[in-house]
Formats: sequence, C-alpha cells, structure tokens
Amino acid sequence: RMSEGLPTAVIEAMAAGVPVVATDVGGVSHVVHDGINGCLVPQRDPQALGTAVERLLADPELRQRMGAAGAADADELDWAHVAGVFTTVCQQLIEAPGRRS
Repeated sequence: RMSEGLPTAVIEAMAAGVPVVATDVGGVSHVVHDGINGCLVPQRDPQALGTAVERLLADPELRQRMGAAGAADADELDWAHVAGVFTTVCQQLIEAPGRRS
C-alpha cells in the first residue's frame, strides 16, 4: 500500500505551532525531530503513540516549547529539499519489490 511520504498535515501542524506526534515513516523524520519539535514513535506501536500524546497533554510547557520549535522549523523549511524527499520516497515506493500496479 502506498502512503504519503511527508504528510502535509505534519507541516501544517508545525506552521500552526502545534507539536507533532507522528510515526517514524517516510520522510517524516526529515522534519520532525523527536523531543525537539514533536515526538516520533515507531510504526504500528499504538502504545508508544498514546504515551507520546499523554506526555504532551500533561506538560503545557513542553507543548509550547515543541510547538514554537516546530513553527520556527516550518518557517525555515527548504521547500526544494521537501520536494526532493517526497520525490525520493515516491521513487522508492515505485521501485519496491512486490509493488502492485
């Protein structure tokens, strides 16, 4: 199954100053830095996802700090780099063994 390499929602959340909780897949780790502007959790690990959300809900200062860092990062994004990451992920998906057309 193909999925979005760098979800637009991640960048939108960062630009809005909202800390991101996301799975470490595709190009997400190129913009979300665990503990800095959000939380990265392993894919298919709902417990880790819940723990990250609970951590942010319990700590307003952490939410504010991560949100501010994400907003600053979104302002500094190199959109050519983002497009390159997206293109790379798409190419990897296209060339993946066992890919269904």
